[in-house]
Amino acid sequence: MERDALRKENYYVRAGTLDPGLVRRYWRLVGPAPRVLDVGCGQGCFGRLKPDAAAEVFGVDFDPIAVETAGRYETASRVDLDAGVLPFPDAMFDAAFAKDVLEHLAKPWMMLAEIRRVLKPAGLVIVSVPMEYPARVWSDYTHVRGFTREAVANLLADGGFRVLHVVPMGGIPMFGRLGWIDLVPVALRVPGMRRVFGASWEALARRG
Repeated sequence: MERDALRKENYYVRAGTLDPGLVRRYWRLVGPAPRVLDVGCGQGCFGRLKPDAAAEVFGVDFDPIAVETAGRYETASRVDLDAGVLPFPDAMFDAAFAKDVLEHLAKPWMMLAEIRRVLKPAGLVIVSVPMEYPARVWSDYTHVRGFTREAVANLLADGGFRVLHVVPMGGIPMFGRLGWIDLVPVALRVPGMRRVFGASWEALARRG
């Protein structure tokens, strides 16, 4: 096994799986999507928790451990995401998820250009990136950047997407367990809440 994979084995154990409520939220936001791209597929949560058994989920990740794990639930491939090249034809996907991946890339606009290329006209993408707070950005040793709300919106707009929303997200105690995940952006508008519980910006955009 490669050295990079061995080093990241502990990383994936600590990262755990995505909150099922958050995964379900993403699927609701994109609506019916027969074929979906999961960029930075990690443990394959979007494939494992897809609402429609007939939906096809194609995952890509650099790390072989992620690809092996996600391959149980998705059609997973190992891809050098920093190279900004996806092994799919134009306009193949109805929607794409890029959860916690752009912050790892030296040139995230290259990957966004590829996501746009492989999306169908009017296809949707959901992007999640860490907020600009140092504790959020640098708590992960594989991060190379954080984002302000304006930065992620401008990145998407310059990449040829029409931004539909950029909202704050974070782990507010009990919200996930109570099924209140859609109320998190509302709660984080309360003064002081974002600083304490805010973790990421969630952006929804449509191919322009």
